Amino acid sequence: MPATADTGTFRRTNFSGWLLTDRDRVLAELAAQGVTPAYERLVCEHVTYQYPDREAAPDLGTITIRGHAAADGVQALLVDAGGTIHRNDAGLYHVTLSLAAGRKPVESVQLLHQGPVVVLDAPITVAVRAF
Repeated sequence: MPATADTGTFRRTNFSGWLLTDRDRVLAELAAQGVTPAYERLVCEHVTYQYPDREAAPDLGTITIRGHAAADGVQALLVDAGGTIHRNDAGLYHVTLSLAAGRKPVESVQLLHQGPVVVLDAPITVAVRAF
């Protein structure tokens, strides 16, 4: 099912992270590896560093997308940020790629923990901006 872009909805509230600087390139590189948005709401905008957090995330410059998973209306990308996939809160660094109606980005963490996560043939390095 093709996704529609959910543009202009990102708002930093009480968390920190990294914004993807070139979502179109990410989507093109994923598509070249056979990974396309599975659900109607395209998200693909940021990686959460810490929740809750009032300070900006450390400036990494880039993150690397290593794998993907999709099930039950949630699709997520597993991310290596600063040499690890593990956040300090026992979560996993990730990008929510797409969602079905009624699903929320926070569900991506549970999806990745439950697996299976499919490893990308070629990891994708992405420029990011800390917020």
